[in-house]
Amino acid sequence: MPQTKIFLEQHNWTWLEGYNKIADNTFPNLMAVLTGMNVTQVTSTCFPSNAKKIDDCPFIWKNYSQRGYLTAYFEDEAELGTFNYAKYGFLNAPTDYYGRPLMIAGVKLLNITVSQA
Repeated sequence: MPQTKIFLEQHNWTWLEGYNKIADNTFPNLMAVLTGMNVTQVTSTCFPSNAKKIDDCPFIWKNYSQRGYLTAYFEDEAELGTFNYAKYGFLNAPTDYYGRPLMIAGVKLLNITVSQA
């Protein structure tokens, strides 16, 4: 961590002091960061019915895209990803660079399971 902190400071990146979890798993904590909403708000805004998909959620990367930035979202696990575990996931790639399709293809081509990864 000391080297990471030095790297962040050298590049004028933001250090998230005081960032705390708000729940016991990834989804609510990540949604708070990416949308500014808690789970109750996310559920009513993003999943009021089965017809509405998570694509309609007000993710922060949409703000950046509208301002001309390239966006990316990658996770370390495709099958158990934050938006796919017990959820429908995205209908369309949520960002300009979205790692899940590449990871799924890699898992299939290498013929490995989650427990082997």
